[in-house]
Amino acid sequence: MFSMNIYSLIGAVIAAVIVIGLISSGSLAVPETDTIALGVIAPLSGDAAAYGEPVRNAVSIAVDEINESGGIDGRLVEPIYEDGKCNGKDAASAAQKLVNVDKVHYIVGPVCSAEAFGLIPVTSTENVFVFSPGSSAPKLAGITPYFMRTYPNDNITGVALADYLSMSHKTAAIITEATDYGLGIKEVFVAQAEKNGMHVVSAEDFTTSTADFRTLIARVKSANPDVIFINPQTSANLLRVAKEVRELGINAAFAAVVFNDPETVGAGTAVEGMTLIGTPGLSIEEKGTAFVDSYTKLYGTPSYAFFAGAAYDNVYLIKQAIEAVGDDTDKVQAYLHGLKNYDGTLGSYRFDQNGDIVGLPSVVQRIVSGKLITLPYTK
Repeated sequence: MFSMNIYSLIGAVIAAVIVIGLISSGSLAVPETDTIALGVIAPLSGDAAAYGEPVRNAVSIAVDEINESGGIDGRLVEPIYEDGKCNGKDAASAAQKLVNVDKVHYIVGPVCSAEAFGLIPVTSTENVFVFSPGSSAPKLAGITPYFMRTYPNDNITGVALADYLSMSHKTAAIITEATDYGLGIKEVFVAQAEKNGMHVVSAEDFTTSTADFRTLIARVKSANPDVIFINPQTSANLLRVAKEVRELGINAAFAAVVFNDPETVGAGTAVEGMTLIGTPGLSIEEKGTAFVDSYTKLYGTPSYAFFAGAAYDNVYLIKQAIEAVGDDTDKVQAYLHGLKNYDGTLGSYRFDQNGDIVGLPSVVQRIVSGKLITLPYTK
């Protein structure tokens, strides 16, 4: 019994020595466990989930493609999805979890500006890099070197809409959802409209929880504007306001930004003739077309294709930066700020010193019989 234990012990030692030797010589592969954690914060519930779901799906597509091709410098990407719920409080909580528990260094998202304002105090103190495919409030420009975005600053969109409408209208009303996004674009639009000589005769705000718009709509009706700019956070509230405006007998022209999603475009008489200004569609070049094909096969047609394409580009831009300068957020943000040009699903673009996307034109469209037509416009 004693001798058998001695022999067993000797055998075990010899086996261990052999294994160690194989590992050191490279004959026995050691499993790679190091990954790059990628946080994703987007509205995944409520009305704003219409924005967040395409972002989540697009990130998933990009991550799967990257991992299937060997990862980033041989490290697989591990996405961690959190619901920012389109508000600052929940986005801040999501960021706290990603930064302090999951130890992420990179976050794709958020979509809503309120989410961005909520999470940046959490992420910037830890030098976590945040790459937004949708947060567009003007006050986010240059807020920290660690925040960049592939969605145009509302300074561009608000000015473009005011410029376009002032060519054919003398008076305007604006109905705004009182969020960081809505109030930011309202400020820009009103200033540019007045500069152009188009008088804003009524400016009404409502809270996200508002269910009945008749009182504020009555004030708009009494002002008798030529055009009404409906300026909500979500397409759901756009449609609620538009329907009530028409029900109260107001026939003024409608305008809005961004909301070229199938739900809005197909909403019928309430939105017929509405002028929309926003971002162009995805690039018809190889990257844009290939991405839409991949997305459609997995999830159907994206409801907000631009948000989806922007998020997809964000993941690949982070990959490109890490492979160029290393897994260091100081170097990554500096690399991306200095990038001369990127050809992505959105087209060809770069970023300015404030981290804002540069190079994408504004596009004007109109809803006609449930379809979008593009109108002549140069800006």
